[in-house]
Amino acid sequence: MVDNIEIFDFSSPIEIGESVLLPDMKATLWQGKVEAYALINTHTDPLTIETRGKLADADAKSLLAAMADLGAAKGKLSAEWDLTAILPKAENDLTKLNGQVAMNGDQVTLADVDLQGGMCSAISRAQGKRGPKWSENGTLFDRLSMIQTFSGTNAKIEGLTLETNVALIKATANLNRATDSFTAKASVQLNNEALNLVPNCRINPRVANVAWPVDCRGKLSDGNTRRWCKVDVSEIVEQGLKGEIQRRLNLDNVDFDNPASLIQSLIKRK
Repeated sequence: MVDNIEIFDFSSPIEIGESVLLPDMKATLWQGKVEAYALINTHTDPLTIETRGKLADADAKSLLAAMADLGAAKGKLSAEWDLTAILPKAENDLTKLNGQVAMNGDQVTLADVDLQGGMCSAISRAQGKRGPKWSENGTLFDRLSMIQTFSGTNAKIEGLTLETNVALIKATANLNRATDSFTAKASVQLNNEALNLVPNCRINPRVANVAWPVDCRGKLSDGNTRRWCKVDVSEIVEQGLKGEIQRRLNLDNVDFDNPASLIQSLIKRK
């Protein structure tokens, strides 16, 4: 799950019997404070470890570098977990995990992620224009949170929320830890007022209020975050056209996916 773990200032009472119990662990990890419990089941085959705890105010750069190649980062992240780990018998096998990890942070900057540039480029393409160049300043996330549910070597990410000054992103994702690959689907709600202040990023009112669909896939280890995601421009245009038709024909309560609803509304207008 993670690499490059260096633990400092570790302390805990230890109870040794059929299993090894560490009931009150305290330590420093990635510059954050850890409070945790662990039970090492030495009588099971393979060996299992049950643990729960929390990590407060860890350095985002160190934590994220241990999980994936996301480039430079700064800020603070916190996490809570309740996990059971099944240790591998073979050296090259993965540890199997079952349970949940919740993570959150605010004011976290990812240097290799240009969310504003990506959204402005998609906005321009949806309007038939050339998009702006990518920024080298990265993206500041005012809020970041997610819940990961682990099952063996797979993980499902739910409640993934990323908020910046220009957009609110809500997403779900699936991660295969054995292949290091992931897929994700997101819905992006834009802050139109903020984006309209960005050069070459003014939004046509016809597509201003749509939910922008984003599909992502890739490998966490490849480090090329800019190739992970793409915006479904065709769906945005479709949503924009539906919104314009609704506005012009006063069809605010029409379900466009239900032909009968659309026909009935048109008949009533005569």
